Amino acid sequence: MTLGKTLIGIGLTLILLSLITLPFETSSSSVFIVNIMALIISVIFLTLVIVLIIKRIII
Repeated sequence: MTLGKTLIGIGLTLILLSLITLPFETSSSSVFIVNIMALIISVIFLTLVIVLIIKRIII
């Protein structure tokens, strides 16, 4: 279960960091687009980890 908790912690940290910096970026900058992409990838990562934990693949 420690691997699952670690992966969830990493995913939540990435989402939190993306959400913290998002309001300070202008929507026309390239950093804003990269931040949105990082947020989407982090949400996909966290969703996959949760699905794998539910299916008992990651312990």
